[in-house]
Amino acid sequence: MSSPCSPFRQFAVAMAFAAAAAAAAQEGPASREQARAAIEQAQRDEAQALRRYEQAYSDCAKGFFVNPCRERAREERDRLLRATRAREVAARDTLRRLDAEERAKARAQRSAEQAAELFVEQGGFLEIAPPLLALVEFGTTRHLRVRDALDERTHLS
Repeated sequence: MSSPCSPFRQFAVAMAFAAAAAAAAQEGPASREQARAAIEQAQRDEAQALRRYEQAYSDCAKGFFVNPCRERAREERDRLLRATRAREVAARDTLRRLDAEERAKARAQRSAEQAAELFVEQGGFLEIAPPLLALVEFGTTRHLRVRDALDERTHLS
């Protein structure tokens, strides 16, 4: 005869394999496609963990010691959901980081274009404008000082 918590044991073994796969993917995605795939996989894993928990929870009712069996099922579910959510959060962080990098590149491009337009409008002061373009491209705050110097120079002529 089987023990009262054998459904839980089956649940625990199945979730151990899922946890091993989660640990292997803990490094985090590197690209946008990997991040989206990781989010989708985390959502599937969460749904699977909840289905298995519901099954183990109802199977525990067939035994004699119901509460300890259900408590173990809840603990296992919570542990798996924490790991799944951690992977999802890491993937979403990667998406946010990639979006921020794209926005920063677009801002740097717009600043460089504005600096180039200013350079052309002001008659092409070669000794001031190239550092402005270089500093804008690297995204430093020093480019404001160079731009101010460029404005002062144009007012003097």
